[in-house]
Amino acid sequence: MPPNADPQAPDRTATARSAPWRCPKCQAPRDAFRTEAAQWTCSSCGTAYPVLLDKPFLLHPDNPIRDYFIEHIGKSAGSAPKSGKGKFKSLFPTPPQRVWTRSCLRAVTRILRENDPASSGKVVMNIGSGTDGVYQKLYAPYPDLLRVGLPLDGRIDAFGDAMDFPLQDNSVDLVLSSSVLEHIEDVERSVADQFRLLKPGGLVYAEIPFLRAWHMEPVDYQRYTWSGIEKLFARHGFETVERGICSGPFTAWALFVQDFLIGMAPGASKFPVRILASWLLHPWKFLDRLVENAPWARKVACNFYFVGRKPAKA
Repeated sequence: MPPNADPQAPDRTATARSAPWRCPKCQAPRDAFRTEAAQWTCSSCGTAYPVLLDKPFLLHPDNPIRDYFIEHIGKSAGSAPKSGKGKFKSLFPTPPQRVWTRSCLRAVTRILRENDPASSGKVVMNIGSGTDGVYQKLYAPYPDLLRVGLPLDGRIDAFGDAMDFPLQDNSVDLVLSSSVLEHIEDVERSVADQFRLLKPGGLVYAEIPFLRAWHMEPVDYQRYTWSGIEKLFARHGFETVERGICSGPFTAWALFVQDFLIGMAPGASKFPVRILASWLLHPWKFLDRLVENAPWARKVACNFYFVGRKPAKA
């Protein structure tokens, strides 16, 4: 097993090596890389990219967040035993934070089926690791799905900056992201880069929160309304295919109450409060499926989803 490999991760080497990468520094295509166990080296410009957790770390050498993530990913590679708090969390799990609407799940299922990499040869990329249980289930039939991001948890094929993807122009058929764009400092740059790497006619699917408490602080930067998410993608050339409520008003209400109670709780009691509040409030979230098509629900929804297309003549 290569150095820094994750012993629990499936073998994704073939997927990573065959992806349409490009050098973040000189933009040379994948064929320019010399791929070795410890690093990938661009034979065009000579830049070396380390391999961490058995994944290439494809960030521009001048990227300001590069050293921070190399340090923290390196620390996570250790096999330190779980702390007492970690063991307690594994014994008392919490339910999923959100309940997805039926229309949202249908949209994801449909575009994945239409762009199945195994049957169509298309390139489908997920931004981030897709650690939500609902996405683990949705992605399970698509082992060739390409995963790119900077998570400290979850499964990816390459570390990459979502504001400067290490992928060639016009090389991807579908880009997926769930609750990722709010954590990108320059989201306009990210959406523009997604447009660049998509093939003409390619699709983007994104979920962005509207009513949600500040989380994963301090890297939580923006929220979008029903019209705001459409305008975000339109500014960068995307045509709207579909949009809707991903998680509705009852999920928004339940999460606000939960976050409020956790915020007020004294330090040592925060985790027990989180467990109790999350389980007591979770059943209410399923009411969203009764109102997912109601116009009023858009005004107080938790998350919206958006499906956009890069014009065929772009």
